[in-house]
Amino acid sequence: SASEASITNAIEYLASVNSGDMRLVLVPVIELGEEGSAAHERIGRLLHTLPARVYIYGNEYQKDILKGLGHLPKAMVLWFEDAKKLNEAVTAGIGSKSIIVLEGRIPSLVREALL
Repeated sequence: SASEASITNAIEYLASVNSGDMRLVLVPVIELGEEGSAAHERIGRLLHTLPARVYIYGNEYQKDILKGLGHLPKAMVLWFEDAKKLNEAVTAGIGSKSIIVLEGRIPSLVREALL
């Protein structure tokens, strides 16, 4: 299960690798209560400088993440509500040098496709 800290670690890991094809698949952390909006805005700020494709499953906290992303982020962030469409997007064009990090309760369809 995801937390703000685990998402932060995933972003920092990808930033340290800095490969050509980096992908982060995550699910917003809905268990944060009152801290949720601020936490997702911080996550958006971290994503701002990450040159990766970010696939988010679910629209929770979308406005907060977008607020943190700001203007002209390096990350290309896409939202999905349909697991099948998420799977198609995440797995499209995967190569031997692709780095894909899964964070949170990712649909089993996606996890199984990447194994």
